[in-house]
Amino acid sequence: MFKTTKIIIAAMGGEGGGVLCKWLTAVGEAHGCSVHYTYVPGAAQRTGATVYYLEIHRPDSNGNIKRPVSTLIPSPGDIDLVLSTEIVEAGRCLQRGFITKNKTTVITSTHRTYAIAEKSAPGDGRIDHEAVEKSVKEFAKNYIGFDMADVAKTAGSIINSVLLGATAASDVLNFPKETYKEVLAAGVAADSNISGFCVGRRMADESDSGNTTDKPEIQNQNSQINVENNYPEAVRDIIAEGHKRTSAYQNIKYANLYVARVEEILNLEKSMGIDGADYKLTHEVARWLIRLMCFDDIVRVADIKTRKSRLQRVKSMVGIKDNQLIYLQDFLKPRAEEIAGIFPDWLAKPFLVLVKNTSLAKHGIPLKLSVHTISGFVVLRLLASLKFMRPFSTRFNQEQDRIDEWLKVVKSTAQENYNMAVELASSARLIKGYGPTHCQSVENFNTVLGVGSSLNDVAELVKLKNAALAQEKGIALKR
Repeated sequence: MFKTTKIIIAAMGGEGGGVLCKWLTAVGEAHGCSVHYTYVPGAAQRTGATVYYLEIHRPDSNGNIKRPVSTLIPSPGDIDLVLSTEIVEAGRCLQRGFITKNKTTVITSTHRTYAIAEKSAPGDGRIDHEAVEKSVKEFAKNYIGFDMADVAKTAGSIINSVLLGATAASDVLNFPKETYKEVLAAGVAADSNISGFCVGRRMADESDSGNTTDKPEIQNQNSQINVENNYPEAVRDIIAEGHKRTSAYQNIKYANLYVARVEEILNLEKSMGIDGADYKLTHEVARWLIRLMCFDDIVRVADIKTRKSRLQRVKSMVGIKDNQLIYLQDFLKPRAEEIAGIFPDWLAKPFLVLVKNTSLAKHGIPLKLSVHTISGFVVLRLLASLKFMRPFSTRFNQEQDRIDEWLKVVKSTAQENYNMAVELASSARLIKGYGPTHCQSVENFNTVLGVGSSLNDVAELVKLKNAALAQEKGIALKR
């Protein structure tokens, strides 16, 4: 009797989905199987994974195999094995009907790599991955899941070899473990791939038997700065975090300004005698004030792009070893307003008039900087060193005026309608990004703050905020 095993691999760029597909093909062919596969490429920049589809046709007990006719695309309800390099990609397979209770084994990494749609959402656009994992577990016949990205990093490999090891441990394909190792040994980077395979197989065995221990929580190593005052427990951590970030962003004087602004709200809330100890208004102001005071300007962008931690992260992502070189290029497109933002008012205004009808004002100027070269790195570090000029810049003054107006509205509203003030405080979440995204988000924020301050119904303000968060360009909000 002939048997066909149908497999889906959902993998993002750089995770070796195509190589994993070839490994499985080689393993199958080593045991006399006829293997056919196809794939549908995903888009770049994490907007979707490439979906590989394999059919492994096995010979009968006599070693004979008929010439199979394979389909080009997977069919819902007819998949034996789903391999996913990220939990939400497993969720996409579930959404498309590829995971069924009576048939499908799911092997997936449980880590998250956020999609562009999640990152670019005006508010918190993150998918609830815990709900996704719960649904995948519920609808799968068998489920094996653990953080394969972390395991691959520890093993000095990439995620595809860990996923192959987990596949071997599942026994869905029922091929000898030695065959997998032979296939890996015949390819490039054999040692690291075999290492990832072995760890992945062991982790899958533990996961399948229910012995997997939870990954220990990463302790918060951010030093809690003593801001001298004894703040309520509900807001102590967020104030300390804000003090630390604003100090790193500018200086200790700027951090003290952050604390002073939060203290005004805290003292107001105490004087109002609000029941409860959660200090919601102070917490929301302290939380979003960090974002408003640490705004993204050219100086900050240049600083972030040349930080040692960023370079280390890039090396870790692409698997660069200590004895290897890395070539890193950054693509920038600053607009006239962003360049003028680092100038004082007396210089910014004539500059904007001078470039008014140029492409710099309309589209920005495209730049490509090679961070791995001395010249490219020095240019960015020179920009980052302009931090001392920030307090005298046009953009800085604009941001401080916006913050003061926001706090003024929040304080005046709190005395009449506390819950409305909390919602107005959290409306600062609407401001994000840089360039056109920042301009539109500020427009949405000003609309919500202006209209919201005149409302009496909290539900109406929430409705306005949701409309602003639903669409970046503000069409739903205007409607």
